[in-house]
Amino acid sequence: MMMTKKTRRRFLQVTGSAIAVGLAGCSSNSGDGETTENGTTTEGDTTTTEGDMTTTENATTTEAAMDGPGAEDGDHWHGAMYLEVDGERMNLSTETFVDDDNLQPFHFHTEKNNNNKWHLSEEAVTLGQGLNQVPNISYQKMGENTTLTVDGETYNSGDFNTNIAIQQRDVTVDPTQYMVKDGDIFWVMISTDGSEPTPNLEGGVEEDNSTDNSTETTTTEMNS
Repeated sequence: MMMTKKTRRRFLQVTGSAIAVGLAGCSSNSGDGETTENGTTTEGDTTTTEGDMTTTENATTTEAAMDGPGAEDGDHWHGAMYLEVDGERMNLSTETFVDDDNLQPFHFHTEKNNNNKWHLSEEAVTLGQGLNQVPNISYQKMGENTTLTVDGETYNSGDFNTNIAIQQRDVTVDPTQYMVKDGDIFWVMISTDGSEPTPNLEGGVEEDNSTDNSTETTTTEMNS
C-alpha cells in the first residue's frame, strides 16, 4: 500500500510515540531499584529507599578507598618527613612522636639510624590525616589558615610573623587533598620570624625510604 506524505507523517508520529512510551517504561523499571539475588542494588538506581541508598553509598566509599594508595592488604609503605620549626629539624623517631603500643596506619618508629622515616600500613590517608595520626602533632586547615600543633606548641599561619609551608619534595601540596604515596618526602616547615619557610638542606636528606628502595634522593635533587 502506498503512503501519501500526510499518511507517512502520521505513521512516524504514532511510531515515535510508541518508542517514547517504551523508553519511559524502561526508565521506570530502572528507578524501581531492582535487587539481585545476592541483595545488591543494580548500578544507576536513583529512586531507592533510604536503606538501599545507604548500601549504595557504602559501596561507593569502599570502592574509592580501594583505589587509593596504601589501601591494599599487605601494603607497607615508607618515606621521609622533615618537620622543621625556624630551621630546626625535629627528631620524629623519639617517644614524643612514637606510640608503639597504639600504632596508627601512618606512624614512626624509634629508629636509631633514620629519624625521619614514616610508615604507612594498609590504609589510604591524606597527608593531613597522616599528620593527625602522629602523637603530639595536630594539623587543621580553616579557610586560608593552617594550624599546626607540635609537641604542645601551636602555630597558626594567620598569626603575625607566622608562616607554614608544606611540600612533597619541592612541590607545595594541600594536606587535605594530597594522598600519601610510597617514597614521598614531605617537608613541614614553620617560621615565626616573618620569613618564608625553606628546607634546611644543611641537615641532609636521607636516601629514599620507599618500599623498593630503587631511587636515591639527594640534596642536589631537592634543589633541582
